[in-house]
Amino acid sequence: MITPSPAAAQTVESTLQNYCRPSIGAYVIPNPRGTGEIACGTAPNICGIPYDLNGDGLVRDSAGNPVNWQAVDDCWNSGARPNERCNGWGMCYGEVPTCCYLLEETGDPFKCAYPDRLYCLPQQCNRIPANVNNQNCGFSIGTWCQNDCGISRSNIPYIPLAQRLNPSAPTATPTPIGQPPTATPPATATNTPVPPTPTSGVPNTPIPPACTPGGGCTEALKQAGDYNCDCIVDTPDYTSWLTDYISQAWNISLRYFEYWRRAFFSGGGVLPPLPTPDPSCTVVFQWSQSGGIVRTATSDPAVDDLLLNWIGGVAGASGYHVKITASDGTVFADQDAAGFFQATINSAETYTIVVTAVGTCAILTGTSAPLNSAPPTPTPIGGTPPTPTIDPAVSCNGLGNIGGTYGDLPVSGSDGRRADIHADKNLAVRGWVPTITTLGLVDLSGPVDPAQPPQLYRLFGDSRTPQFTNNYKVYDWDWNVQPDGARGAPLSLYDSTLAGMGVTRGERIFVPDSAYQLTGGYEVVVHYVDQDSISMHYRERDTVSGNGYTIHIDGVCIDQNLITKYNSLGGNNGTRIRLPALQAGQAIGEAAGTEIRAAVVDTGEFQDPRSRKDWWQGR
Repeated sequence: MITPSPAAAQTVESTLQNYCRPSIGAYVIPNPRGTGEIACGTAPNICGIPYDLNGDGLVRDSAGNPVNWQAVDDCWNSGARPNERCNGWGMCYGEVPTCCYLLEETGDPFKCAYPDRLYCLPQQCNRIPANVNNQNCGFSIGTWCQNDCGISRSNIPYIPLAQRLNPSAPTATPTPIGQPPTATPPATATNTPVPPTPTSGVPNTPIPPACTPGGGCTEALKQAGDYNCDCIVDTPDYTSWLTDYISQAWNISLRYFEYWRRAFFSGGGVLPPLPTPDPSCTVVFQWSQSGGIVRTATSDPAVDDLLLNWIGGVAGASGYHVKITASDGTVFADQDAAGFFQATINSAETYTIVVTAVGTCAILTGTSAPLNSAPPTPTPIGGTPPTPTIDPAVSCNGLGNIGGTYGDLPVSGSDGRRADIHADKNLAVRGWVPTITTLGLVDLSGPVDPAQPPQLYRLFGDSRTPQFTNNYKVYDWDWNVQPDGARGAPLSLYDSTLAGMGVTRGERIFVPDSAYQLTGGYEVVVHYVDQDSISMHYRERDTVSGNGYTIHIDGVCIDQNLITKYNSLGGNNGTRIRLPALQAGQAIGEAAGTEIRAAVVDTGEFQDPRSRKDWWQGR
């Protein structure tokens, strides 16, 4: 068994130098379920292992041969035996690819190759700076674990690297991601404590309070000097604090470093009033209409899942920072995040949430209350409140149980990419940003399909022209970035490429009809479906290339029978030969809130969904 040298324990990278094998291009670690060693994922750009030499995204062994990732995934996936991932080990139980710890330490998504990085934990992926493309880090672990094992992403425990490398050592039960460690209560002092002034050369010394890597922040940790709560007092603590102190002094731990010392004594023993946000700050920074603050129940009655989604676009922001505080003042989380944040929280607790656009005056606030209460509406500070209001505790509990019966059809054209990370099939991969333009139908010039294209008013049971509540622009996608492309700028050909339409929660949503028809009288095949979104294509193909319409619908609790049908035909697999088939006017689900969003794609290009001559004929 490999034994790392003491000198290699200072950083994850120096530690992992002892566990990478150039001969196979992978990490090899102790087998936690027996003797000997086990392969634990590819090892790009470490130990001299080549990666992406020709822009191909491949890891190569010492002989220059591409490494088959499924041949070295024994610790987390066991590619040839995927069902074993539900038997108490592997990624769904915290045993993620080894490279995820190096990604976590460096914030560099390319410390893991594709697809290993897709199976890192959210806490690890959140270390990637907000202004860096996260390369879909952590995108698939929740899907596989939920679909195969019934384990949600936020219920997957975080296992420290030291425990993975020394599984025989006695350890505490792994802490689920986001679960704060039990901190030692600070002793009552007779005099006000004054922390020392930090310098940029703080030694790498473990700190006294109880600390679990990835376990969340507490005031005790911050007061002890561990501002970023990574269980080490070092230079990043100071630089992280300094950025907050300069630009966001109203939203940080005020018991930390220089601010406390100078403000307290210069004010004669009384802290001065905190600065307030600049009221002139007007930026596009709001809770995402597709998610916002979403709190859902888990199988464990003691904990809930909390998911935060926001829309950025803040000029000058160097990233985003999330701070979540419980009603008793305990800081549950205080860390950087890249456009979203996910954690497991106490089901009986109410949390105050603050997201800051670092380096700007933009702050976004909200509250997450227990599911059986009525939480207040989150309001952004320095931005425009989103409309319509989405219930912060939106979930599909009690919705989406239509009990429909769905057929299927053979399809061609699969390109090998998994549907859940495919930017043409899962609209959430691209994402969208709000835009200000006409809230209603628009008259565009140009040709009209001589046959009738899909009519969006048929989404609704009463065939109404709905109230348009929001407009958005979907992001472009650069397919030249290997292996699965990368997000570009918002599409600019049309003023809107995603329309928000007013609905009543629980209202049924249907398949829009057209003059086109598939084999057996079906109208569409389903390219992608998850709990609250669907992508439907009007040809018998598993691609949007070539002629044919695609409609993306978001904000709908999809019928569980349809999700089951989709999964039974291969689900998100990259190569599929049959897909669910739906008839015109068939119900697909029920509105999750007060807005659903619809996008239309024609021959691979996003269109303006408000176009009267195309999707709203006769209106």
